[in-house]
Amino acid sequence: MPSIRRDETGTPIIMQGLPKSSAGERHAKEPTARIGKLPRGSAPSLLPSGPTVGVAPRSLPPVAPYQPPPINSFSDRVTQCNQSFPLNAGLGNNPTTRDAYVRYCVNN
Repeated sequence: MPSIRRDETGTPIIMQGLPKSSAGERHAKEPTARIGKLPRGSAPSLLPSGPTVGVAPRSLPPVAPYQPPPINSFSDRVTQCNQSFPLNAGLGNNPTTRDAYVRYCVNN
């Protein structure tokens, strides 16, 4: 630690302009006012209120098994378009030949 110049009372020269006791020191010496006495481990607000005798615990709803979304591959789309051709060919703007309809259907 470097040597710091001090005055005759032992106070470092850097601190000469400061008052001997600041407001913070006086504030720290005063006793704090207590609002009330809290019990140790004060967690009564987390406990359930009211009587719990004879009350069954809540049960969670049943969980359904995970169903992944269907895979929509190109082959699946072609199969679906082939199966829908007899019903939808030529309706509206749909092509009338099977090959043209499947190409149109798969790309839309």
